[in-house]
Amino acid sequence: MSDMIFFLLSKTLVVGLRVESWILFGMLVTIWFSYRNQRRASLVTGLIIAGAVFAFSLFPLGYPFLQSLERQYPASPSLSQVDGVIVLGGGELSARSAYWKQSQMSGSAERLIFGASLAQQFPEAKIVFSGGSSRLRDQLNEGPTEGQVARDLLLRLGVSADRLVIESRARNTHENAIFLYDLVKPKPDETWVLVTSAFHMSRSMRSFERAGWSNVVAYPVDYQTGAFSDDIGWGLSGHLDGFNTAIREWVGLLVYDLTGR
Repeated sequence: MSDMIFFLLSKTLVVGLRVESWILFGMLVTIWFSYRNQRRASLVTGLIIAGAVFAFSLFPLGYPFLQSLERQYPASPSLSQVDGVIVLGGGELSARSAYWKQSQMSGSAERLIFGASLAQQFPEAKIVFSGGSSRLRDQLNEGPTEGQVARDLLLRLGVSADRLVIESRARNTHENAIFLYDLVKPKPDETWVLVTSAFHMSRSMRSFERAGWSNVVAYPVDYQTGAFSDDIGWGLSGHLDGFNTAIREWVGLLVYDLTGR
């Protein structure tokens, strides 16, 4: 399977897996039952949808699935010798940055913040960023990439330009790993630190190992969970986002394992 076909199929699959898609499908089924005068079936499906919306509004149902990913690697691991720091893209809002002519970030800004912090802690280490765009619409235009946004922010955070290596073509984790390997050509005795969101770390580490990287230390950031009880409260959008992230990541792990990415 070509990388482009894999990319397109993965984006299509992600839409189908989102809870919003399930709810919309349930609403259409309810309407169809109502149109067919099957009132009992329409009532049952309507109640199921209402119950699901209520549950997702009140409880962070994605927590157990997300936290099992976030606990795979320890937070803030001890580091001694570091030859390079790899920061994976994901939080850079390239289109919005172009619109406002100012670098904009989403909730994954910790990747760049901790990347810049490690750059200060290890002044001799290379700082490598990888990220083009994972959005379908961005493949059709020549707008700024995640890499360009990240470069601007890392410079503003005090990382010198001569230490930066920016890779701006990768559309997914697999391409992050293989493009960076070809670009950086890491030596077997070098130690590299990989910085990405904690829920994304398992898939990232597997991809980098399959791409030929060795001596990579996981440095997870951007944790999305805490104590389950702390996040109980009315917040449908946030709870849906957490559940969708968990499903996407677990399915991504399975697909990457099956395809050897």
